Amino acid sequence: MKKFGIITVLILCSAFAEYHREIGLDTLTITAPQEERHGEEAFFYAKPQEPVVLRYRNDTISAGFVRLLETDNRIYLSEGFHTKYLNNSISGNSIEYDPNSNYIDANNIIISTNDFYAQSDRLAFHGDKISLIKSTIGLPVYDFAMKSRQLDIYPGWMVFYDTTFDWRDRSYWYIPVYVVDQRRNAFQIPGAFPRTGREYFAGDFLRWNSHYYVSDQIYGNAQVGYAQEKGYGYGIQHIMHFSESDQMMYLNENWQYWPTKEAIAYEHSFLEPASKQLKDMNFNELLQYNQEVQYADVSSIFLRHTVYEESGVDLINRNFELEYYASVALPWQELKLYTTNTYASIYERTTETEGRRWETYNELSRSFVVPWDFTFRPGVGYDTVKYSLYPYNWHRIFSFANFGKKFWIFNWNAKYYDYLEERGQSPFSYDEHWEVGDNIMNTLTMKAGSFLFGNRIQYLVHSKSIYRCWYYLEYTSRPWTIRIERNETDDSWWAGISAAF
Repeated sequence: MKKFGIITVLILCSAFAEYHREIGLDTLTITAPQEERHGEEAFFYAKPQEPVVLRYRNDTISAGFVRLLETDNRIYLSEGFHTKYLNNSISGNSIEYDPNSNYIDANNIIISTNDFYAQSDRLAFHGDKISLIKSTIGLPVYDFAMKSRQLDIYPGWMVFYDTTFDWRDRSYWYIPVYVVDQRRNAFQIPGAFPRTGREYFAGDFLRWNSHYYVSDQIYGNAQVGYAQEKGYGYGIQHIMHFSESDQMMYLNENWQYWPTKEAIAYEHSFLEPASKQLKDMNFNELLQYNQEVQYADVSSIFLRHTVYEESGVDLINRNFELEYYASVALPWQELKLYTTNTYASIYERTTETEGRRWETYNELSRSFVVPWDFTFRPGVGYDTVKYSLYPYNWHRIFSFANFGKKFWIFNWNAKYYDYLEERGQSPFSYDEHWEVGDNIMNTLTMKAGSFLFGNRIQYLVHSKSIYRCWYYLEYTSRPWTIRIERNETDDSWWAGISAAF
């Protein structure tokens, strides 16, 4: 009986053992067909068709074998594991998981959906960073794959290293570094691909872009190219990311037949989460944050200075510009506020006009649920601009309504502006939007598989004429998007590749 008692202490078996352990404010739960205890170690075994199931915070993982060290709560999963995130199925060979430090180290990871698959020799997650080592993202239907030596995913942005694009097992393109930043307060850099098109000042052009990455705080873009009206040229763009709330950008473009174009800007955000908050996220929370970050509320102050900035058909210098910009959901009646308030000292080179400009623009709107799956967002707004050049100024009071409807492969959206009161005018040519009266912005997109075709028309109600017209075609293979866009109004177009989450 004594021997039997010792065995009973060492090996506890049940039809389904359920283990609970408090870790901080959360509870770790492990359900298994069989459990063993040896000192401060717990072992959980699966049976055929009966895996070990681990639940902690928002994560649920199934595995063939789980080992738990109760001294530091470190967890080891092996003999295969499986979990899900949104529509993604994630599986692999083994995981080492430390819930105290939010640390994950997994081997031979496979992520699959109906559209693509991703494979990585190793996945490591610690703090606010997911690293995929020797990863492949592919589309089996098209025999296409993107292979990276390393992919680092941070909250709101990511960095690819040594990436090749393969088709039918042959490499056709190589990128040393690719930086993707989708935070709402991010300074944008062009994708690390060639970009071609036609612009008003450049004529037909071809630019070759590349990225560089020194650290989390210093990265940017370099480009070389040729433009029909400017000749050969090069450019650099540096971004200094001081914190989640503060960053600075410097741009310099030099063309053979064109003056040097420069821009410097500083941004401070009031709504960016603290670094500690980002480091406390678990694996699924970080991925969810990256899905939603580009739609988050924004409230920022910008300082800008530009030389030879191309704005439509005008060249301007923003000798100094201060702007407050916000797009936030208000806590009352599900209202949404969009506002921009700007002070600028402007020199418009094309008309040799110089002066100061103050603008405040506000929109207040609310969404309503209407029958037949329509989206309906009405609102009101006020826009006023004052100038140091007498007697110029103008203001508008307006209402607007946004309608939307999805049907089959189509998505339709229309926004109607009705200006209730408007008067005044602007001394600057680039400030042309004051001339646009009551108008409808109509957008129609058609999605078929990975392809998206879109058309956007701005129609002037009183003159019964088209003010602007765009077409675009996209092909998306996550995270990459190929886009071709044409503006019929000014006979311009461009084609390029970008990345997104």
